Amino acid sequence: SISGNQAYSRGGGLSATASSTANITQGYFENNQAAALLLRSDPAITETSKGGGDAENYSGGGLFATNSAELRLDQSVIASNVTDGLGGGAMADRSGTIYLASSVVEQNQALSGGGLFVGVNNSGSIPLREPERGFFEPGQISLYDSQLSDNQAFAGGGVSSDGGYFASKYSEIANNVADYAGGGIYSEGGELAVFLSSVIGNGAPIAAGLAAIESGCSLTIRQSRIANNIASGNYGGALIAGCSGVVKYSEISNNEAALAAGLFATGLPAPADSLNINNTTITGNSGEFFSGLLAAEVNINAVTVSHNTVTGPSTGGAAIDLERGNATVRNSIFSNTTGGPDFGFIGVTFSGSLDYTLVQNAAGKLPVGAGNITGLDPLLGPLADNGGPTLTRSLLSGSPALDSADPGISLTIDQRGFVREFNGRADMGAYEYGERLFSDRFEQP
Repeated sequence: SISGNQAYSRGGGLSATASSTANITQGYFENNQAAALLLRSDPAITETSKGGGDAENYSGGGLFATNSAELRLDQSVIASNVTDGLGGGAMADRSGTIYLASSVVEQNQALSGGGLFVGVNNSGSIPLREPERGFFEPGQISLYDSQLSDNQAFAGGGVSSDGGYFASKYSEIANNVADYAGGGIYSEGGELAVFLSSVIGNGAPIAAGLAAIESGCSLTIRQSRIANNIASGNYGGALIAGCSGVVKYSEISNNEAALAAGLFATGLPAPADSLNINNTTITGNSGEFFSGLLAAEVNINAVTVSHNTVTGPSTGGAAIDLERGNATVRNSIFSNTTGGPDFGFIGVTFSGSLDYTLVQNAAGKLPVGAGNITGLDPLLGPLADNGGPTLTRSLLSGSPALDSADPGISLTIDQRGFVREFNGRADMGAYEYGERLFSDRFEQP
């Protein structure tokens, strides 16, 4: 147990540097402090509180790994640590790496990254997005079968990344709070990977669940749940802005925000790598404007957006914003919105296509495309465990979406990992009617 220690700058409990390695099992890092002079009772909203200024000099309330150091923690607890700067529980930068397995990171506090901070910030180091001033490799933090909960920060209540690499697998990121943005996750210009994990019950004014922003960011969200996050402002579930990557086999449900309560997603124009949303259910979200989905410069394929609630005027459950970029929508379902139409296109600056998609209640005129169905109820079941790691809405018998997807659909499995083309042709939406499993489940693009 390492507890009750104080450091003037970094690593209140433990600081690792210079390619050192430590393997820790059943470790306890509690109530440590790194320059904890500005207690969280009344934090100043300044450049320092956003991770700028001198915040980088005060980092890693519990642990700090830098300069190619590696910390591996198993069955460990990082709790109730505090720093004035970055990473209340732990921080990794400059090729420092922290692996957490079967561990708990909870009730830590910082100005950025209440639980964890990963990136390139450090005294004398330069963020990756300013390479003309120097070159430093980012830090890495990986969670495996772990819990990141009840942490607090100005940005990134659970974890904050500035050009770093953060990965979560079989883990839960829950009940964290940010005073500004990214209640669960705040990733700026870095690489984010969320596999078989849950981002649930987090809160922030902006992007309560997660935020992945800044041109050049990269993300993969796969077989994961983003649910029950509440933003007092915009973007309840996920804010993805200027990123390449993919959201697939996932569920975004029951989030709340004023704008884009479920998912706000914008990619980058070609020749940059695309942003794709595949085999995902977006449902039960509630807000004033476009409560399920608002997107641009994306490719959407086999997505179900349904049963969302909107309360504002001249809005709907989902929209593609052609003032922001191009978009393609295929093999998807938009339906059962309470308070407005289900789907539409905004603006005319860029181009959008719609094919083999069911829109129950359209907002205005839709693009002319192949195989579309309008004005019909897709007959969806309740959000439930229908197999696979995330919840889905099943297609009921007699649904017009059955066997109505593009005959040449490129996706061979649905959100659950079940084989598509169960009856000779694939169904629209994230769920394929039938019971056959793909031989290797999710080893598909």
